[in-house]
Amino acid sequence: MRLLEKWWALLLIYFWTVLFVVGFEVSGNYSVYPLYLALVAGILVFVSVVHLLSKKRWLKAVASGVVSFGITIVGAGVIFLAGAFQSVTKGNTNTLDEAFYRAEFENHTRTLFPASASFLAKDETVQGMGFENEFDAHCLVRLPKAEYQELLTQISSDPEFMKDHAAPDFNGTVLAGKVRATDFSASYSHDESGYSWYTVSFHEDGESVALKVSTY
Repeated sequence: MRLLEKWWALLLIYFWTVLFVVGFEVSGNYSVYPLYLALVAGILVFVSVVHLLSKKRWLKAVASGVVSFGITIVGAGVIFLAGAFQSVTKGNTNTLDEAFYRAEFENHTRTLFPASASFLAKDETVQGMGFENEFDAHCLVRLPKAEYQELLTQISSDPEFMKDHAAPDFNGTVLAGKVRATDFSASYSHDESGYSWYTVSFHEDGESVALKVSTY
């Protein structure tokens, strides 16, 4: 019963448990245990308010009830706003198939995707970012040597493609560990204004071509 008299201490406990719940929810580390602790602390506060009312300590009972209600509303509001913000800025999960990479190739190079090309690796799902659902997608294709050379000649002579002077960066991508960026002897990029940035990288083996789409 002495614990129920210390309404301010119970409020402090409830505040910290709600703070833990908010912290876990906002950080994305979902766990039921902070929620259980907050529920127990809330029940104790409620029992304390009932006890104070039975003792006719109206002011303390009202203060405890109002403060605990305010803590609950603020905590729930922060979780809701954080969730809404993350859902808006996180973007969508994009499912990409071979048709996507073919269409991007044809859109930027203005030529048909080689029918003889075979996909060695590709991003199948990518997480978009921001309001525009921006994302990067990579794939690695293999061409017959003659078509590889034909594509290299076409891209290198296309004035809309700019030659990149730095090696492509495959760290953290689906191509990491499958190829080495330093083995690509030439890379060219094309900007489709307001839509996407496209990079074609040619491997020194004379067969492999890496394609990268960066939407914006």
